[in-house]
Amino acid sequence: DNAGSALAEMVDNSIEYGPTSMIDVRFDSDCIVVSDDGRGMNRDGIKSMLEFKRQEHKKGSTGKYGYGFKASSLGLAKKTLVISKKDGDFYFGQNVPDKEWTSHVEECAPDHPNYLYIRDLWKEHHCKPRVKSGTMVYMTGLRQEIGKRDIKKIHNHFALTYAEQIAKSKMKLIVAGKEVDYIHIKGVATKENYVSKKFNFEGHDFY
Repeated sequence: DNAGSALAEMVDNSIEYGPTSMIDVRFDSDCIVVSDDGRGMNRDGIKSMLEFKRQEHKKGSTGKYGYGFKASSLGLAKKTLVISKKDGDFYFGQNVPDKEWTSHVEECAPDHPNYLYIRDLWKEHHCKPRVKSGTMVYMTGLRQEIGKRDIKKIHNHFALTYAEQIAKSKMKLIVAGKEVDYIHIKGVATKENYVSKKFNFEGHDFY
């Protein structure tokens, strides 16, 4: 589904630019939040993330959908705020490009006029607010209502898409408060069989 694919782009970013031990996707009536405890980004990293361009991923990388962060975020919400914490320092940027289609990104030191707002959003919505590094994508003005059935589809979508990462590492992927686990998907091989076959999907009709 469109929401699942768009959110998968964001999960891809967290995995590809990790390392991260947790990726959390939360849904509320007026926002969607994706957060991780990865290495975080500075001003240049966020600016590159917000560029409106088709992402070209090298062979073997996690990016599967090819539309990039900006197109995905715009498809989900009218406003997207990216907050990143790197070595204890905050940086933030929004998907509101100027005439040259470049987005404004700022370092958010304690004397910045928006510091308290950024810090409080981080404390309220980040999966691990006390970490020194990580990233949070805060989307508001949602373009579609996402109900329980949609969340279940997204959960199952992620379980199949990220089975390899979940099985190989200790990473936790959380969707609406529920940890994603490959073995919870009805009608597919067990986690043990999947791992023993070295992540070979052949013979399984997932879709």
